[in-house]
Amino acid sequence: MAGREELINLYIEKNETPNAPNPYVMLPTPGYATVVTVAEGPIRGTVTADGRDFFVAGFAFYELNADDTATLRGTLAADTNPATLCWNGPAGGQLFLTSGDVGYNYDLATNTLTTVLLSGATMGSFLDGFFLALDAATGTLQISDLLDGLVWDPTQIAQRTQGADPWICMTVIHTEIWLIGSRTGEVWQNVGAFPFPFAPIQGAYFEQGIAAPFSAIRDVAPLLWVSENAQGGRMLLIANGYDGTRVSTHGVENPLESYTAAQIAAAQAMGFQIGGHTFYQVNFSDASTWVFDVTEGAWGRWLHWDHATSTWQTSRVMNHLYTGGRHLVGDTATGTLYEMSSTVFTDVSGSIMLRERMPARLANAEQDRIYVSEIQLVCDVGVGLSGTGPNADPMAMLQTSRDAGRTWTPERWSSLGPIGAYDTRVKWTRCGQARNRVDRFRFSAAVPFRVSAAVIRFDEESAA
Repeated sequence: MAGREELINLYIEKNETPNAPNPYVMLPTPGYATVVTVAEGPIRGTVTADGRDFFVAGFAFYELNADDTATLRGTLAADTNPATLCWNGPAGGQLFLTSGDVGYNYDLATNTLTTVLLSGATMGSFLDGFFLALDAATGTLQISDLLDGLVWDPTQIAQRTQGADPWICMTVIHTEIWLIGSRTGEVWQNVGAFPFPFAPIQGAYFEQGIAAPFSAIRDVAPLLWVSENAQGGRMLLIANGYDGTRVSTHGVENPLESYTAAQIAAAQAMGFQIGGHTFYQVNFSDASTWVFDVTEGAWGRWLHWDHATSTWQTSRVMNHLYTGGRHLVGDTATGTLYEMSSTVFTDVSGSIMLRERMPARLANAEQDRIYVSEIQLVCDVGVGLSGTGPNADPMAMLQTSRDAGRTWTPERWSSLGPIGAYDTRVKWTRCGQARNRVDRFRFSAAVPFRVSAAVIRFDEESAA
């Protein structure tokens, strides 16, 4: 009861206009429109290379064509881990793929897929002309020949000596390799040594490990990950120099404590920039999805509404790819690629995306009853679409809990206004009384809108 807030499929944006009456506005998160669907699934990895787009769906490796069809380029081993794909640039003309602990080379000129590592390829990356493969089972880093992913000398390997916990995660940020174990981590760079060119950076050792190896991604700078160390775990950290700084809040960490160890370990993340915001999204399997807005320093949940069970579920999208001015994401359950766009208002199911805002509990220190006579949302109105149907006169829905969020009243609807009805007031009257009141606003309409404030008129009466 200390605080009960939710921000689901909505995000906060600072109003950059000087002297604006409201410092922040609340915006709907992007929706998803189908681009292509293949028979295999789920989507496990994506990459853009030399103007071409590729993705892994289940055990199948595809190229996405310009007309949004897909061409099968080969088959791979598969497991429950994501596939990783990276490119060694125009000079190399190759992709390195890891899937099912196996490493593959794909020649972009000949469209030839070749197995190059029979095992020990948990995840891959690229730096300074070398493909990198991490074997999380043995904590071994292996490199390819310079600009040649077909050649992997088995003697060109490294294992950590600075820490006792083996590496289970590898990611490349700028020109550095971050190698993280379950308790500690370190950073390596190319020092030009022979025959193995990479070595640890002196002093770049940190007492933070990782609980979810695929939660550390290079798509957001600085790096973010789900941490763990000898004292505990389940915090979200952001790289601060060669260390990690906590960015998760107790409101995020408390739910994480209820997730199983398997849900934590299997977490996957992606990063993307949209609408001037940089987002870090981490999916915890069958638990929830948390999104950190790096730009605003704010957390929210981007979730999938299951209409069959009327419950919130983990987001169905992962593996972001920005190409041709489009944000593409893959379905975590099927072989569908979607375009993620702020002009789309549907979820992966094709249904209009449900959104929810639950402000903090309304109560006073003396636990007096609070009598609410009116609630009004200050938001865009007159935003209905032309024609008929629910989007012609979109609605906002209010539910109230008088017991701090344990039970709820039926929904009460208020119109956002048909098209052009710019004098619409989104309000509810005779809103009742409570000592520990929580209000829940929901929106389910395929229209653009912004909410900048909520105005509540109330009176207090002594509880004595």
